[in-house]
Amino acid sequence: MLKEFHPILLNHTPRKQNIFAIIINQEAPLPHQGWKIHVSSTSEHYQSVLTHIFMLSKILHFNFKYVFSQKDMIGLINRHAERLSGGKLITIYPYTKQETQFLLKKLATILKYFEGPEPLSDQPYNKLNNLSYRYGVINPFIPELNTESVDFWFDGKFYPDNRLPYFELPTFVDETLFPEQNTEKEISYLFSNYEVKEALQFTFGGGVYRGKRITDKQPVIIKEGRPFVGHNFENSSQKLLYHELKILNLFDYLDNIPKVIDFFREDDHLYLVESDLKAETLSDWISHEALNVTPTNRHPQLLKEFKLIFLEIVNTVTAFHSQNVALRDIHSANILIKDRHAYFIDFEESVFTNQSFNNLSDISYLGYEFTHNTKNLIQRDWQRVGLIMLEVFGATNRHLAVTNIHNVWRFFLYFTKIYCVPNNFVQAAHMLLFESNNLNVNVLKDILLSSTYNPCSIAIETIPTNHHLQQPPKVNDLIAILSPRFQDIYKTFLNRSSNIIGINEQADKVLSQINITAGPIPISYNQETKTFTPYFSDGAAGLIWIMNQFYNFLSHQNKLRLATVVDAYQFAFSKSPTFTQGSAGIGFTILNTFEMTHSRKLLDLVTKYYHATCQYGFYRNSEIWYTPANYSNHSQELVETKRQINWFFSSYFKTVSNRKEAFHEDHYSK
Repeated sequence: MLKEFHPILLNHTPRKQNIFAIIINQEAPLPHQGWKIHVSSTSEHYQSVLTHIFMLSKILHFNFKYVFSQKDMIGLINRHAERLSGGKLITIYPYTKQETQFLLKKLATILKYFEGPEPLSDQPYNKLNNLSYRYGVINPFIPELNTESVDFWFDGKFYPDNRLPYFELPTFVDETLFPEQNTEKEISYLFSNYEVKEALQFTFGGGVYRGKRITDKQPVIIKEGRPFVGHNFENSSQKLLYHELKILNLFDYLDNIPKVIDFFREDDHLYLVESDLKAETLSDWISHEALNVTPTNRHPQLLKEFKLIFLEIVNTVTAFHSQNVALRDIHSANILIKDRHAYFIDFEESVFTNQSFNNLSDISYLGYEFTHNTKNLIQRDWQRVGLIMLEVFGATNRHLAVTNIHNVWRFFLYFTKIYCVPNNFVQAAHMLLFESNNLNVNVLKDILLSSTYNPCSIAIETIPTNHHLQQPPKVNDLIAILSPRFQDIYKTFLNRSSNIIGINEQADKVLSQINITAGPIPISYNQETKTFTPYFSDGAAGLIWIMNQFYNFLSHQNKLRLATVVDAYQFAFSKSPTFTQGSAGIGFTILNTFEMTHSRKLLDLVTKYYHATCQYGFYRNSEIWYTPANYSNHSQELVETKRQINWFFSSYFKTVSNRKEAFHEDHYSK
């Protein structure tokens, strides 16, 4: 059972605010801005540290707040903690600069006997990782102005309180709080031997960087482990980095995992340097190679490639299991694809199944919940391979969370009928997901090797027709969800509708904003907004829809261009079913253009987007099997999602109800 932390000898219940409890020893209002002192700790010693701080506060009369819940304490010191708040378990509020200096010196005499992860936004005091400080807004109320603000107020001006993952002072603050700390740093081994090009990932536990070795220009990946980050030693960032080093050395004979280049410690940080495989993640590869985003004439070759990739994945997982290693963290972001071969990365979460282990962190995959959960780690590995198979065939989406695996399985079967996926893949996926407790790997590989492709066409019967949908959206409804920038463009059209020349000029301007490029996402870059988006609310789909509304005003040349521009959407990958930010909006744009241009090709194309919206939205009988993640108001978000998808669905059924030819996919040969 999770417990609460409170100082020993505390004889009353402290006032609580969010995840903190507050100890008040001075009643005077805190200043609007000033110095803050942060104290961190390991989970093992947090109660002791907290009691020491409390006893000192009674003697020195300072106010502080502390995290009281064990769950929140663990959350603030684990490697996935929010970078700006990670490590800040106790916050002390001095009233003046002089009090800050005094308290830091007193606190250091106690805290030098403990350890804790250093907050990224702070300056450590006297080289202690568990005692640090920064200058920031403390009390939002500004007495001088009789108002509240989250910004600094100094000399009659507001300054932003930039909360950054590194120490930075506002320009008006004296930088010599502790001048004796400004000592010259030693020469860095890291930067003497490696040139860091870019950061691939930032976490509180340490970053992942891409660079090259200076001596021979070899591309490398550099993984960092920050000290004392983690709930306990077994799950600490540095322990996991040691474990990955051990795994990489143990399986060095495999050609499809990174090779160890270097391993060293600097300023208490650990660094593991690996070879850079220079490949894209499987999830990114799927975005332009899945069956639902590629022309039909490519499917036979793609299915052959899928088969070889899955065989490599199965062989690699089998190799790890043969050495009693369960990978655990198997998902499409940890498998890379290069030259149609599969490579594995990130082994820090793996475990030796023949050794005892405690406090294993839970690893979710796509939000799925297995109704027959298992503690068998080998079995879980195979289930994850099965989930990858579903993801490769387009029936899943890493950016959506769904209720359970059985719902996704039904959509996978729906998808396989539409895209003629050989039954061997279906059989293999079923073995991995639902028969993994007694899996025969050789039988699994035989099933994959025997897969063949039989071309087929989409049948009208595969499309559900029993939806009770609202009427197609009105123009004003669509205008309302356009971004403000696009609303302005639309209003410009509207205000100048009597000026045919002006409208043509605006039409040309809109078309010029849509930059059609070759590649997996044909409409990839909006030059004006500097964004990569095909979407409706802030991308090319919105611009094209505006042009649709003024089709009669377009020049003959632009009328001809319009269908070509929309056709460039062909299989643009969408990671959302919604209207404003996904496949429903793109589909509606294509559908609207079809009604004006009568292009058979666009009618076929919009059918693809109907299927994409159906499968991404997990839509059935007006119910969406979609649980929005990280939203404060789930029900409101769900209602809005359903409303947006309904707009596209109702328009689609109205348009294609008498056009069965829309459901054939033979236009690729035309």
